[in-house]
Amino acid sequence: MFPVNDSKNYFCLADESLSATRKKGYLFFNDLVKRTIKELKLYFDRQPDHLKEHAFEYREQQIKTFLTLALGKMTKNNFLQEFPMERVKKRTKKWEYLGNGFVDYWVATKEVTCFIEVKNEWTRYYPEKKEFTFYKAAAGLLSDAKEQTDKIKDKGAFFNTKHAFSLGLLITPIFAFGEEAEIIRMDAALKEELVRGAKDLGADILAFWRIGNGRLHGYELENGKGMEYFPGVVFWGRLKKVSRKK
Repeated sequence: MFPVNDSKNYFCLADESLSATRKKGYLFFNDLVKRTIKELKLYFDRQPDHLKEHAFEYREQQIKTFLTLALGKMTKNNFLQEFPMERVKKRTKKWEYLGNGFVDYWVATKEVTCFIEVKNEWTRYYPEKKEFTFYKAAAGLLSDAKEQTDKIKDKGAFFNTKHAFSLGLLITPIFAFGEEAEIIRMDAALKEELVRGAKDLGADILAFWRIGNGRLHGYELENGKGMEYFPGVVFWGRLKKVSRKK
C-alpha cells in the first residue's frame, strides 16, 4: 500500500493496484476521514472532562454525527442521509427484487458521487507485542456494507458526475490495557500491522489517527486492576467503482 497522506498523528494508505479512475475515490476517502477527525477534535475540546471519552467510544449512530458535519462541508450540503432505495439482486439474466432499504449517505462533490454505508466495530491493541487483533465480525461488517450498496437498483440514475463510487466504511476505535497503551509509535511496524489488518478485513484503503495532544485519557477498569485507553481510531474503506448499468 502507498501513502496518500502522512503527518505526525495521521496517515492514510491505499492499495498499490488502484487504477487512475479509482484514485479519485481514495482521495475522497482521505478528505472525509480528515474532516471527520477535525469535527471530533472540536467536540472533544468543548466538552467537560467527565464526558470526553464519548468522543472516541462512539458507535455507528454516534459517529454519523461527525460524518454528517464533515460531509456537509465537503459537499456544500449536497448530500442526503438515510436515503430510501430499492434493492435488487441479479439471478442469471433476471433481476430479483429484494425490497426497500436505506443508504446511509448519498453524496456529491464537483467530481465525485458516492454511496456510503457505515459500520462500527472495535480493534484491540497489545502494547507489549505491538500487535492488533482484528475481529472476524469486522470483516463481515465491511463486506455487508459493500453488499448493501451493490444491491441498489439503477445506481447510474443517481450520478451526474464523472466519477461514481460506493464506499463501505468501517470505523474501529482501538482499545488497549496498560500504561504502554498511551504510546503508539507512527512507524513502519505499525503500518505493516494495519496493512495486515486490511488484508484480513478485505479493505483496500485505511486511515489511522493517533489520539494525542492532551486528548488521551485512561479509564480505570471496573475491577480496579489497571487502566484502559483508547489511543487511536482506524478507518477502513472498501471502495468500488459504480457501473451506470442496473
